[in-house]
Amino acid sequence: MASLAALPTELLIQIFNQTNNVDLYSLRQACKRFADIAQICAPPTLVLQIDAPNHQAWKLVRSLIKTQTPIKQVREVQIEWYRRATDEQGAAATKQWTWTRHERDQINRLCFKYGIWDQLALAISRGINSEALLPLVLCFTPNIETLDLGEVDVQLVEHSLAKEPDDCQIVIDAFHTLNECMRPEYRYLSEEDDPTRVPVLVDDKYYTRLLREFRKRQFHDIPYSQRGYRLWFQQSLRGSAWRSSLGNIKHFVDRRRYCRLQAPNFAILVRMLWLPQIQTIRFDNCQSYSTPQGPPSPNTLGPAASDYKCPSLRRLELYNDLLPEGDLLAIARTAPGLQHVAITSNRTPAIDVERVGQAFVSFTRGRLTRNDIYIRNLLQQEWGNSRLVSEA
Repeated sequence: MASLAALPTELLIQIFNQTNNVDLYSLRQACKRFADIAQICAPPTLVLQIDAPNHQAWKLVRSLIKTQTPIKQVREVQIEWYRRATDEQGAAATKQWTWTRHERDQINRLCFKYGIWDQLALAISRGINSEALLPLVLCFTPNIETLDLGEVDVQLVEHSLAKEPDDCQIVIDAFHTLNECMRPEYRYLSEEDDPTRVPVLVDDKYYTRLLREFRKRQFHDIPYSQRGYRLWFQQSLRGSAWRSSLGNIKHFVDRRRYCRLQAPNFAILVRMLWLPQIQTIRFDNCQSYSTPQGPPSPNTLGPAASDYKCPSLRRLELYNDLLPEGDLLAIARTAPGLQHVAITSNRTPAIDVERVGQAFVSFTRGRLTRNDIYIRNLLQQEWGNSRLVSEA
């Protein structure tokens, strides 16, 4: 039987064009001829599947750390979310990923090289939350122009943690789901401590203690503070050398779902405004630390917020946002080149739609008109004549 290498180049190109990203990057390691063909056939869009049962993201990074060759042809990175679930739906069976000792050493060296936070490197090594891989993947895609985070789900296990004691069972189910996916030495609870194995008296104190323990144990896999859960992408944006790989990004999308346990994420929006070539931003369910009607939070737009400008931004869409009026006015001041603005606000108290709209017109010196703007607040008051194209 003839080997794959014996086939003519034209046929190999057809075969490689039908190959997924993970296998294609693995083929690059076979020989120089395969590497050259894979370079030609590699799609411009890289899809990263978070916590998928087939471990697509982990396999992709395994291929990348072996070759340590940038994927220069990739222009867009898209994220798909497959979080584990506490019921029979979703990816409840997604198991913990295992690295070899050599791969862990390579990961540590790469994280040191790109200035990736030590805690993030540990999360990558643990193999539970594949969202931690995103900053490392972005180090290998220096030419991306579009970063689409998709419908972001910050929780490791899909569940809704409410404050009522009856919802303690949801926390127990989430504990059990993660325990079943992890190797024994990494599990959050031992068999003796596992509340799913013994009857418990569910009350306020028990729920509070269990929830606190759950958050503490998850800290190694997903960033958590007293303000709620964060993405590793968000947590590691500040002061990291790897952020230089975002310098060519022109389009950024974050269509995250609402989660009341989510930490304020306005910092991501601010970091995107800092990018030198950014042109369009769509952000859903954005919230900040700012006071309701006061000025922006300290350092939200940088140490010299009043002087900072983002002249490249042309299109801004903020859907179901929880930003106070002060932050919206600060954004208007920093983006004098805007050509389209769409904002739907769920903030309490409701923002003054006319004041915000007029601010965007004023700071663009009239280049942005009422026909290019649509703003709606919690009271369903509207300002602007632009048509609302899309909304989460």
